[in-house]
Order: sequence, then C-alpha cells, then structure tokens
Amino acid sequence: IINGDIAKNHAWPWQIQMYLSGDFQCGGSILNERWILTAAHCIWSEFLDIFEFKVTVGTNLLNDKGAKELSVVMVQGFNYSKTGFVNDIALLKLSEPLTFNKSVQPICLLNPTFAGVFDVCVATGHGVYETS
Repeated sequence: IINGDIAKNHAWPWQIQMYLSGDFQCGGSILNERWILTAAHCIWSEFLDIFEFKVTVGTNLLNDKGAKELSVVMVQGFNYSKTGFVNDIALLKLSEPLTFNKSVQPICLLNPTFAGVFDVCVATGHGVYETS
C-alpha cells in the first residue's frame, strides 16, 4: 500500500483479519452473517487444514486480544490457479453467525452500473506501509 493510512477504529467494520495457526495470513471482507470474501492465494495449499484458520472481527488492529475470534468451517473456491493468480477469490464460512454492531458490518456492495470511470474507490487491508 503506497501512502496508506492507519484506519480509525470502526472506520471499516467489514474488514476482517485471518490467522493460520496464530500467524496473520490475510484480510477479507464480511459479506453477511456467515460468509467472508478473501483471496484464494491466502488459503489454497494441499498442506493446509481449514480448521487451523481463525478470523477476527470488530477491530482494525492485528493481534487484538479483545477481538471476537471465529473458526472457519468451510472454504469455497472458484477454480483458482496459482499461474497468474486466475480466479484469486474464495469464500469462508464461519462457525457461527456474526452479530452486527458498529464494529462489525457487511461490506457495502454497489450495483456495478453505479461505478464511474473517475469515481474514487477505497481499498482496505493490512500490509506494509511505504511512501514511494
């Protein structure tokens, strides 16, 4: 992320953090009470056990001990290919439904016809902060 900013608490309530065996793996977005959208490259390996994944919600901080943690019970992929990262998308089903509040909300999804060529869009996530 170039020239990114640290988000204020509750600014992006659909942003989740995904951990594998306690280590941060990737981010994702809340779609509804049970489903998370993430990148397939974050979870796809013949050596990974989906039950080792945990998702935290309600915080924009990594390793926030006060965040709600949930298990992943199912992964749905869409013909992901490591070659060129084709179809780099996956859905995670949570072990229990989320309770929505000011810190936990589904992502706002617009009708694709509303996005214009010069519209400003925002990407959220966790990464390395660089200025150039």
